[in-house]
Amino acid sequence: ARHWMEVVRFSDSHGSQGDPELPMAWRYRDYLIRAFNQDVPYHRFIREHVAGDLLPAPRVDPVLRLNEAALATAHFRMVELGYIPVDALDDRIKAVDNQIDVLSKAFLGLTVSCARCHDHKFDPILRKDYYRLQASFAGIQCHDDLPLATAATRAAREAQAREWEDRTASLRREIETVVAPYKARATEGAITKFPPPIQAILRKPESERSPLERQWGALAHRQVAYEHERLVAQLKPDDKERHGALQRALLEYDALKPAPLPVALTVREVGPVAPEVFVPGHPEEPIAPGVPTVLESGPGAGVRPPGESLNPGRRSALANWLTRPDHPLTSRVLVNRVWQHHFGRGLVGTGNDLGRLGDRPSHPELLDWLARRFVGGGGSLKSLHRLLLTSATYRQASSPSSIDPEHRRGGRSGGDLAAAWRRGEGLDPANRLLWRGQARRLDAEQIRDAMLQATGELRTDAFRGAADGSQFRRSIRSKVLRNTRDPLLEVFDAPQQFTSTASRDATTTPIQSLLLINSPFMLQRSRAMAARLEAAAPGRPEDAVVLAHRLTLGRRPSPEELEESLGF
Repeated sequence: ARHWMEVVRFSDSHGSQGDPELPMAWRYRDYLIRAFNQDVPYHRFIREHVAGDLLPAPRVDPVLRLNEAALATAHFRMVELGYIPVDALDDRIKAVDNQIDVLSKAFLGLTVSCARCHDHKFDPILRKDYYRLQASFAGIQCHDDLPLATAATRAAREAQAREWEDRTASLRREIETVVAPYKARATEGAITKFPPPIQAILRKPESERSPLERQWGALAHRQVAYEHERLVAQLKPDDKERHGALQRALLEYDALKPAPLPVALTVREVGPVAPEVFVPGHPEEPIAPGVPTVLESGPGAGVRPPGESLNPGRRSALANWLTRPDHPLTSRVLVNRVWQHHFGRGLVGTGNDLGRLGDRPSHPELLDWLARRFVGGGGSLKSLHRLLLTSATYRQASSPSSIDPEHRRGGRSGGDLAAAWRRGEGLDPANRLLWRGQARRLDAEQIRDAMLQATGELRTDAFRGAADGSQFRRSIRSKVLRNTRDPLLEVFDAPQQFTSTASRDATTTPIQSLLLINSPFMLQRSRAMAARLEAAAPGRPEDAVVLAHRLTLGRRPSPEELEESLGF
């Protein structure tokens, strides 16, 4: 799940000015964990990501009773957006471009966004192809109000809410009377910050807006909502005192007020008709939804839905095309990502770019065979993991010293093995041909979790939400903020999550050593480790050393290590 979160640039905040948080983004993370644990077929996984809100028979979690398919569309929401200044036209263009960039890299392994302003300089992707894909997503509208409760729960809440609303109606009217003048001024002040075309849209009733105006208006309204959140601080002293008294009186009815229903980040269609898409400079020719021309072959290759103006069919048709069993890219891209996850490097070293600027595959026939087997096996990721992890390639040693003499082929001596190893290093020093295992450093999250597990501080109890880093839960449960990063994860190369990341850097820097030796975080972990060892083996230093090795290295210390540790 962590690796896929990086591919779709998962974050609990938007980044940009103010780094506004994405409420309930963690529900998408939990969706991924459940989907991978349940081995959801990859073709179903794609459909849910591209058009989960449109599936006629969505997948529902039998325990949580959640519409899993709709939750999958939250990745469309994780674009970079700030509070102010808000340029709705520019923000809309940037958001759609980011959505196309991430989706095309994630599922196609192509840099389609490079064709936004001109034909792709290296791959056979036309500028028109970029806008054909944009037309497929032209009708997307963001929502934060998808109720996740069952119909019975919603009905019970509505009944309880009616009593609270009836009992508090007069109080809420008085509160609205106090803040109404300030809200009107704040609204007008926010609207006048926009250029005249956006001002006209915001002053127009929702029902009279075109589909494109509804999209622009929703983005621009973020600025209005931001001003409304600050109203109380702007009240005059007398009004602030009156407002406070009314709010305290309203709190007395909290026992009657039902808890808010759980909601999720999703996208839905802006309406039955999608906004028209044009290649800039050619407004006379609307672009129909489609796929890259170079991939448009065979029956059913196009993505134009029945009835060209029907907006909901566009993403569904694209999802159908992406999940065709004979699709030349989707299965290869996924198989390559899983290979990279286990071996450190994909059969194609550039997981997000299988085009001409990307690496050539080291084993093209193997990549094709794995892709065919993956599709033929129903798109089971667990089956693919099992195949790779039980292969002789994965089980190779990473150095000659790590090979037990009992397992050396043909009774080779240590000298013969070392000589053969040197020949391999000379012929293929980068190990592109996979003649040996590849030693790899732990990822940043694995380093943090391993420390907390060794000290006994890692919390593994059930948890839903985005945890603060100080809560010591597994790192995958920690809140990911784009502008405020965890120092430990950052120094060990965790990605920034602004854009799709196919593979992480693996650096070795002095800052890493200094952080592990001198940082307050590590000093606290050292004290916790010492307390754990002392509690487990009071007054028995040898037992404490053995336990320390088991907790940190997973083995007993050698006699030399034991002697050295006791001497220290």
